[in-house]
Amino acid sequence: MAKDTTTFCKKFKLSPIPSYERKKWNIRVNEYFDGLVSTQEKYIKNYIEWTKNSETNKTKIEKEIEVLEAATIKDKETKKHLESCQKILKKVQKKIKNYNKRKTECENKIVKIKEEKDRFNSIVENGIVSQADNDFMNKVAKNYTYDFFRRCCISEAQRKNATLSYVYSECLNQNLHKIEDTTLRNEKISKLFNFANRTQSKQIPEVPNCLMDILGIDNPLKGYGQDYKQSLRSAFLKSIDDGLFEGKVALPTFKMDNPLTVEKTRFTIFPNFDLININSYKDIQKIIQKENGKVFLWVGKNNPDIAKFEINFGSKKKQRPDLFSLLYDLLKQNYDVCGSSFEYDLQHNDIIFNLTIKKPVENVDELDENTVVGVDVGINTPAVCALNNHDRVYKYIGSKDDFLRILTKQKAQKARIQNVNKILDNKGRRANQQALDRITKRRAQWAKNYNHLISKRVVDFALSNNAKCIQLEKLSNYTDKQKANTILKDWSYYQLQQFIEYKAKEYGITVQYVNPENTSVRCSCCGAVENTERIKTTRKSLFVCHNEGCDQNGIFVNADLNAARNIAMAIPKKEKEKS
Repeated sequence: MAKDTTTFCKKFKLSPIPSYERKKWNIRVNEYFDGLVSTQEKYIKNYIEWTKNSETNKTKIEKEIEVLEAATIKDKETKKHLESCQKILKKVQKKIKNYNKRKTECENKIVKIKEEKDRFNSIVENGIVSQADNDFMNKVAKNYTYDFFRRCCISEAQRKNATLSYVYSECLNQNLHKIEDTTLRNEKISKLFNFANRTQSKQIPEVPNCLMDILGIDNPLKGYGQDYKQSLRSAFLKSIDDGLFEGKVALPTFKMDNPLTVEKTRFTIFPNFDLININSYKDIQKIIQKENGKVFLWVGKNNPDIAKFEINFGSKKKQRPDLFSLLYDLLKQNYDVCGSSFEYDLQHNDIIFNLTIKKPVENVDELDENTVVGVDVGINTPAVCALNNHDRVYKYIGSKDDFLRILTKQKAQKARIQNVNKILDNKGRRANQQALDRITKRRAQWAKNYNHLISKRVVDFALSNNAKCIQLEKLSNYTDKQKANTILKDWSYYQLQQFIEYKAKEYGITVQYVNPENTSVRCSCCGAVENTERIKTTRKSLFVCHNEGCDQNGIFVNADLNAARNIAMAIPKKEKEKS
């Protein structure tokens, strides 16, 4: 059997832990403390300056009040001016008091930070003696790690935006947008990206080594990685195809909450137990659940010293065997690790690791190239599968009721919150807006899990019938008006198709796309196109062929099943153009 590879991604929640056995890690933590002190000192400097300015204003106002109070003639205007000056004086005095209070708070914070730094260095030198020391070190590791990755996210967003702006301006400056040869134009654009994505030189020479030497944007991880470069380049080229040079779309931008890319040479996964006597994933599961075994993630190159994490597998009841199976293949080096990414959840203050893995795939030789599975994504049934060479083999996957149950429940929750918002002030509305965001996020997560379930069953149907190919509708051809009348507006069918693609690739099954035109109104038996509307019932839509020469003339057939058969027998667009 011919071997191939496929890539997939797994998410792991990480818990920062201390690593005081590494000298460089200790140095980084001390630099973190020094950074906190310098930040507070900047605040103190600002408060002192603001206090001086306020004191000057206070003196001026007091003199003016003395003059007004000493005046012999006090008309209405003079009295009003005196009252306004007295009010301003009270505000200035309140400001000075507030600045002095904040200055004192900053000074107290500096004393506290220095005490924590001294305690940290003392524990590093003498070791952990008590549980209080252990809790303190965990707190320091957590705060340092979150601060470091927050700076990394900001840095990456700045570097990506600066790179795209530079490449776009140079394309216009060098008239690359006028080059009609796409290959030549892309080569010149790649050279621009190479200059922008080089690592910074240690000493900035007269002739800059890269774009970041000129801009001076820090790169805490000191690397880019192939995934970083390819994703940035592909995003720019895609925007060109969408009409960037013609002004149809804007230049892509990145925020600090975008995933932080890290190349594979800058992180390491290792356990705290021996792998010699481990023969299956069940042995690892037993060690982690019953013998306090742990798996760590180190971040850093060669001698990892940036951060240390413990991979969180969840509670014993929620731990999935597939995670332990994946971990077994990783530790036994059956799978290869690729460039991955970190996600920093600002709302919950969590770090999520998106581990990208490349694993070998054995193409199943028994798959029949002449057997094609057509998949119709519908309203009543999320996916209907049918074969191109067998009318009596088909499968209905999922139900509209599953989605509508969640959708109806969450719409009611949103309506209640929005009604309450009408009688609340701005502060209460902001709190309720967070609740609305959580509801939206829950629905998206549920839809994602449901798409995983449907896609797996679609691939299982193809394998059970030895199909070499799965054909799907190209949903981008749907207009906004058509989507508004269907369940497509609330359901991520594009995500479902992506899941089917990568799951099918694991078994050597190809995925092709066909034009969805007339798939629902064409008879799968004779090919006649019926202009009449489908017959809709409460649970399903029916299709009937009126062609007298057709074997299914006058017979009611499930419309989604009929469409799935048409999709299975349709010729993909590229093959149609070649023929």
